[in-house]
Amino acid sequence: MSKNPNPSRRPFSSPRLTISLVLGILTTALFYIAVILPLKGQYVYTLFLGRSPIQPIITFLFFWSLCILALKMWNLSVQGSALRAMRPVCDKFPAVSPEHVDEFMEAVSSGVKNAHDKAIVQRFLKGLSYFKSSGNPRNAIDSLRYDMDLDMHSIKWSLEIVKYFTWIILILGILATMLGVNVTMGGFEKYMKTVEDVTQVKAALVGVTTGLTANFSTTLLGLMTVVPLLFLRSLCQRLEENLLISIDTFCQDNLISRLVVKE
Repeated sequence: MSKNPNPSRRPFSSPRLTISLVLGILTTALFYIAVILPLKGQYVYTLFLGRSPIQPIITFLFFWSLCILALKMWNLSVQGSALRAMRPVCDKFPAVSPEHVDEFMEAVSSGVKNAHDKAIVQRFLKGLSYFKSSGNPRNAIDSLRYDMDLDMHSIKWSLEIVKYFTWIILILGILATMLGVNVTMGGFEKYMKTVEDVTQVKAALVGVTTGLTANFSTTLLGLMTVVPLLFLRSLCQRLEENLLISIDTFCQDNLISRLVVKE
């Protein structure tokens, strides 16, 4: 698994795994209780339960991944709201000199709710702090560029666990199927060594085909869960990239362009 470029810096839109884990457990339990168990005896029931202990594991990893992506999209929405809330704050400061940095920083911190975990606010405060200490806008520009690079690299890292969950789901689905096929064909081989009546062979073949159908259902479950995860992961990555580009553009237009140095 690739590493976060800066281990001490959590990607700004990444949800905490403990929260997503609890939600994944609760969602999986609710799904089985409310949806699957009432359908006992039907195909949907056998698809998610009853054939192999791997089926609930696949289902759990699917819902855990969904919770991670849902929380991440929620975080992206919150970050986008903070970006919009910054516009009226910046409009009050058409020009910012080193002497007025503190006033601008105070307005930025108080103008956005829960400013401590908003990427746009932290970028502004960091850039303004460098500008205040040096009086040189170039230091603020370098700070913004550094944070932009870090966040862009963090996108892949923050979605890495969902990527690995999709691989685990596929491997588990195929593994359960192959083990089931091995057991089914092994039992059929032993039966064929003792059978003498042709009609018994026909009945045995019916049992084998039924067993193979049941075994391949685990692979089907894996594919059914992986496809939406791949789509949602790609969508989430695109949304995060677009947000980071919007944040960078906003910083250029509303921070860097407002910094002035008195002669």
